[in-house]
Amino acid sequence: MKVSLRYQIPTQLPGFSKQFILHAILVVVMFALKSSALWAEGSKDFVTYPGYRMFLDTRDPQQLKIYANAGEFINVGSSHIGLQGGFIQVYRPDGTLHATFDNTGASTGLGIINNNIQELAGPNGGGTTNGTGYVPGVVQVQAGQEGIWTVVFDYPSYQNASFLNILNNAPWTRGANQPNSRRVVLAWDITVTSGAAGNNGGATHEGRVYSNEHISLINGNGFTTSPIFYVLTEDGFLYQVNILNADPFRFPISSNSLGLVNGNQNPTYKSKAESSFTRSADPNSWTPNNLYLYEPQAEDVGQLINNKIFFNLPSADLPANATVTDIFRANTHSTWLFDGLHVLDLNSTYV
Repeated sequence: MKVSLRYQIPTQLPGFSKQFILHAILVVVMFALKSSALWAEGSKDFVTYPGYRMFLDTRDPQQLKIYANAGEFINVGSSHIGLQGGFIQVYRPDGTLHATFDNTGASTGLGIINNNIQELAGPNGGGTTNGTGYVPGVVQVQAGQEGIWTVVFDYPSYQNASFLNILNNAPWTRGANQPNSRRVVLAWDITVTSGAAGNNGGATHEGRVYSNEHISLINGNGFTTSPIFYVLTEDGFLYQVNILNADPFRFPISSNSLGLVNGNQNPTYKSKAESSFTRSADPNSWTPNNLYLYEPQAEDVGQLINNKIFFNLPSADLPANATVTDIFRANTHSTWLFDGLHVLDLNSTYV
């Protein structure tokens, strides 16, 4: 079993630090850190990390995933809703669109994260709690709809526009710091609660949100950042990835079983410039002498397994398998989630 972490960095941009630490997380750590406290999941998970904020990039489509049981509530919010047509779309496990939050019609005022205080407090604004968080856009999971839901943060079109960077822990407001262009999202949140919505006193379940490919952006070079991600493999190995003082500019992160491969699906064990390989979800079309990255957000095929990138330790109450849809390829299928962890004695530093 091999795990590769991919950094996709424009070759013309200097100064990227590739130093990071990769090590296994013990099962006891996972359960020791679980808590019943109310927490959101999303950009707030990066606030305490050193360095600059990684804005969610919308240039390439990406789909964030969240597992929810029937009767639970999915609470969503972002700082870009309604600006330049910014929206959040929530899709059911079968791939059908359930709700759009864009600050129009019935969604007016819902899901808007206005500042860092609301970002940290999560979806407890308004409602019966009337907390310091944001007023969430809420979807209740109905009977037969349990599984992996998809959340998309996007704009009607893309605009390559410059913006000002801010430190992870810096105070911010939507008016002053959310770029008024169709490029990035400063703050975003996806939180599952049970019993009620987040702003009606629902109990939060952390460790439910993941992505097969997380794409973020810091505007320009010379702004370092040090996030932590958790990579879960199909075999039940969980890796904590500490990225130290990266100077990434654009920062796509994905992980799979083989890394870059040739047309015969043999791993190269090498990093390559983005122009040297092809992203593809159709191995049947591959030719032996070319290099490929199996599409990170596509369904696993044979030995091509896309690992899941969590922003918190995966919840121990995740099922072994669940229904999910790759909405960009309209492919509904069953995928693996959590079936216990293997303990791996590994502590390696890569530079």
